[in-house]
Amino acid sequence: MHLYYSDDFFKTQKNALDAGNSIVMTNHYMFVAKAISSEAVKIHVSRAEAGFLDFRLARMPKNYHITDHFTVMDTSEKSVFLYVSDDKVKDPVGNLFVSDGLGYRFTHSLENIIKGGSAVDFETVESLDGTYIANRYDVNHGSGSSQAAGHLREVTEDDIREEEALVAERSRMSSGGNANKNQRLGNNEARRRTNRGTLEELEAFDQKIKTYISHNKGASWELIRPPEADMRGKSTNCFLEDGCSLHLQMYSNNDQMYAPPYSQESAVGIVMAVGSVGDKLDFDRGARKGTFLSRDGGLTWSEIAKIPLIYEFGDHGGLLVAAPNVQSTTQVRYSWNEGKTWTKLKVSDAPIFIDNIIIEPKSTAQQFVIYGSYDNSSEE
Repeated sequence: MHLYYSDDFFKTQKNALDAGNSIVMTNHYMFVAKAISSEAVKIHVSRAEAGFLDFRLARMPKNYHITDHFTVMDTSEKSVFLYVSDDKVKDPVGNLFVSDGLGYRFTHSLENIIKGGSAVDFETVESLDGTYIANRYDVNHGSGSSQAAGHLREVTEDDIREEEALVAERSRMSSGGNANKNQRLGNNEARRRTNRGTLEELEAFDQKIKTYISHNKGASWELIRPPEADMRGKSTNCFLEDGCSLHLQMYSNNDQMYAPPYSQESAVGIVMAVGSVGDKLDFDRGARKGTFLSRDGGLTWSEIAKIPLIYEFGDHGGLLVAAPNVQSTTQVRYSWNEGKTWTKLKVSDAPIFIDNIIIEPKSTAQQFVIYGSYDNSSEE
C-alpha cells in the first residue's frame, strides 16, 4: 500500500511514501511504518510544519530504527516518546526513545519497558512537566542500584546502511526477497514472533519488573522512593538504599483491572496510583495492593487506602473522589485537602461495583458521574 496526498480533492494526487502500511498521526507529527520484509518495518516521520509531506527516516541508535512494531507514547511537549519493540526477545519488552524538537532524531531513554496486550506500561504525569512513569524488566534486579541502565550511543549513517543491508540479506534468505506489503503493526505480533524461531528469553521475567520515574523528560530514570510509613503510621521498613521501592500497577498482568497512574494538567502535582512497596512489582494472585497519592508530581508518595481504588479529580485538584474498584460498595470517599483526610458518602442503598468516576475533561468542576453495576451476589 502506498501513501498519497492531494490538495484538490484527489482530482490529482502525488505519492508521499511507498509501502507505507500503518499510520499514526498526532497534532504535530505523522508516523508511517514502511515494510521492508515480512517481519520488519522502518519508521518514517513527517511534521505538521511541513504539511505532513516531508517524510524522513527516524534516526535511532544502531539496530533500533528497524523493528516489527512501534507505539507513539507521548508528543505533548513537542518531543516524541517512541516505544520500539525488541524483536530479538521472546518476552513483551521494548525500548523507549526520545526525539529532538524536530521529531526526526532519537536518543535512547530506557530499555526493557514491558508491554501488556496492546498497551505499554508507560504513563505521562500530566500534572508536572517532564515527568513520566514506566514499568521495566530490571536486568540488574538485586544489585541495589536505584537508577536505570545508561543510554546507547547515537546513530551514524554507517550504522543505518549496515543494518539495512543485514535485514535485506535476511529477507532474501527467508522469503526470496519478496516483502509483505500488507503487514499490519500490532495485530500479527504474536505470529511474527513465533515464526522467527528461537528468541532470547528473559530470566524470571515476572519476578524482575520494577517501576521507574523520570523528572527530566527521560534523560534519567530512578526507582520511586517509598513512603516511610503506611496510612496508619506504621513503618513500611522499605528503603530505596536496600533496593526496596514503590511499584505501580499499569496494564501488564492486570486481570483485576486496577486503575493505572492518573494525573490531570489542571491539578498541579497530584498523582494517584495503585501499587505496593517491595523489591519488585508483585503480580502474584492475592498480592496486596494499596492506593498511593503524590502531591509533588511523583517525588514523594503516601498511602491513602489499603485497597485498590478508582479515582478522579475536580476543582483543579482541590476535590478528590475515589471508590473501591475490585469489590462492591455503597459509598464513595472524597477529600478537600489533597488526600490528607477523607470523608465517606453513601451513593447507593444496594452494593454496586463502580466501573468508573468521570468529570468534564478539564477536571475543574465539582460535579462527578459515577457508573457501574449492581452486585447481584448480595442480598437485596
